[in-house]
Amino acid sequence: MRERVRQLEKVWHEKGISRALKVRMGINTGFCTVGNFGSESRMDYTVLGSPVNLAARLQTAAEADTILVGETTQVLIQDLADSTRMPDMDLKGFARAMGRYRLNSLKEDSIAPDSMTRVGKHVEVRIPDRRRIREAIEELKRIQTDLERDAPD
Repeated sequence: MRERVRQLEKVWHEKGISRALKVRMGINTGFCTVGNFGSESRMDYTVLGSPVNLAARLQTAAEADTILVGETTQVLIQDLADSTRMPDMDLKGFARAMGRYRLNSLKEDSIAPDSMTRVGKHVEVRIPDRRRIREAIEELKRIQTDLERDAPD
């Protein structure tokens, strides 16, 4: 997200928009309730739960152009990302101080060079970056051709 905002700033600058867009992001992981909530007169599709609340609080606490992640997210990404432990946050509505980490960057080796795996007739496709979609489509076409060639008549 941060990288895409930087790309957009360049485009906007070329179009005469000189003030940079500054964004703050908060990411947390957990079980939430998702769906349409409200009444017949006003219905909203939304997400509810303490993980959502914590993500919003992380976003509010983040400095411009930074990403803060909660402890549960950090556990999931620790092998893939370079993060810095930040002071815990005492938050109203939470029983204990909440840990947080500043996401600095993804590790160079976190995105596997081989984003596709073929096992028999099953294909797993991992596209971590939009820039690799065309490459993925071409690989899927090659796999389709191989499967059609090897299919029994």
